[in-house]
Amino acid sequence: MASREMYNATAHLSSLITWDRDWIHFGTENEIKLGLLEKLIEEHLSGNDLLFIHGRTTSRQIKKEEIIKTIRPFLGTDDFQLWTVTMDRVIRFNKIGVLHLGQRIKKDLEKSTDTAVFTTKFVLEDNKVVTYVTHEIEDGAWQFFSDDEFEEFESVARIIGLNEIMDKDPTLKQLVDMEPGHIATRKHKEDKWTIKKKE
Repeated sequence: MASREMYNATAHLSSLITWDRDWIHFGTENEIKLGLLEKLIEEHLSGNDLLFIHGRTTSRQIKKEEIIKTIRPFLGTDDFQLWTVTMDRVIRFNKIGVLHLGQRIKKDLEKSTDTAVFTTKFVLEDNKVVTYVTHEIEDGAWQFFSDDEFEEFESVARIIGLNEIMDKDPTLKQLVDMEPGHIATRKHKEDKWTIKKKE
């Protein structure tokens, strides 16, 4: 996913975050508590990769083990955020040396129309029919694909609200009860969905 899309997606989702009541002081300059940061990142942000959100052109996905090295120059000098790839948990860093833990409270999918889902430029921009849907068991993420092939998901990836993609194709509402770890397929828009466990 491109830097601008990451930045815009997390900016959109920020209004849905529930923040902890208290800010946590991590220090500035030579008094930064790196041990505390490592502990908080490990406990609060799951997954092997994280999203480093700094600016429209400087945001990127980073391996978790490289996070401290990446954020070290910005600690106590810049505002930035770290998000999980699923964009449901975040740590907001303030340049004055404090941070804030937040998370998006997950609700029932049918009622949670503001849920962010992954799709492609083929579905959004070329109006291709969604023929393959996954509901990931690891993180609960939803992905909506057409039949188009691509080499790198990041180059075609798009993030959209669940309500928006269902407005584009109301037949997707038939999948709201699909359990994590399953996929749904069809050949044409008018076809019935075939749901099976992901292998």
